[in-house]
Amino acid sequence: MQWWFALLVQLLFSYLATVAFAIIINVPRKALNLAGWAGMMGWLAYWLLMEVGSGRMMANLVGAFVIGLCGIFLRAIRKCRSSSSTSRDLYPWCQALLLTKQYEQLS
Repeated sequence: MQWWFALLVQLLFSYLATVAFAIIINVPRKALNLAGWAGMMGWLAYWLLMEVGSGRMMANLVGAFVIGLCGIFLRAIRKCRSSSSTSRDLYPWCQALLLTKQYEQLS
């Protein structure tokens, strides 16, 4: 698989997973898109660090830090609670990590 296609798949599904979970737990509509972007940025940081081989602990730390920063910035942009975007963005860690492991076993 080419690197750009793998990156596109990771970005798309992390965004969709975050938005889907935010819908399930009834996040305000105006925060859905921004929560998706914050989740996508956090997963991107995690995935890139795992691809480089920095280790799972460092990748989790940096990914969570990116989500926290995105929550702070997006809260200021949309004037909504920080928890509306931050807590929902941690969800793709659980689901996308399982899907990635299953995909690695198939290939």
